[in-house]
Amino acid sequence: MIISESEPVGSFMGEAISEPLLQAGIMLSVSGYLVVLQPFMSLVIAAVFIPQLVFVPLMQRAITVRAEARIAALRSASGALVGEGDGDDRRRQQDSRFEDVFVLNLGVYRLKYSMNFLMNLCHQLGIAGILGIGGWFVVSGETQVGTVVAFISGLATVKDPWDDLTNWYQTMMITRARYALLHRVLEREGAAP
Repeated sequence: MIISESEPVGSFMGEAISEPLLQAGIMLSVSGYLVVLQPFMSLVIAAVFIPQLVFVPLMQRAITVRAEARIAALRSASGALVGEGDGDDRRRQQDSRFEDVFVLNLGVYRLKYSMNFLMNLCHQLGIAGILGIGGWFVVSGETQVGTVVAFISGLATVKDPWDDLTNWYQTMMITRARYALLHRVLEREGAAP
């Protein structure tokens, strides 16, 4: 457990600060340019990300709960491998533990893919909104076609750092759970810092 849980915690520490700073910097610079270019159309970009600020943390908390339960179930299963008891009874208990791990993994993947679907849906609705509002502005003479193209390109440019920040957030939450698990075990053994 120490090896399998401490390595991801240590590797996350290398990107804990640099990754969000880089990605947030890219997002802010592109968003700032778009606000200067056409403030009203920038609201469409904001409308793409505001719902994500709500559902991403909620779904990630649910993923983290399942990941913590999965880690505990795997620890229980691996600890029971060296335990004593009747062969058939142990086998049934182990089958039950691994079935729990499978169900928890399935729940994690359902939530992850649902979250990715919702994020992609928001992005595509943002493109439709930019085309709709931008088309209206072009027809009414308030902006040029190049501005609409710049906004579509800007939305695509902002989407990649947003996805990276979301992945970083997911990794941070799982790493936090792993660290808490390690700390509890080390504290129980009297070896915690």
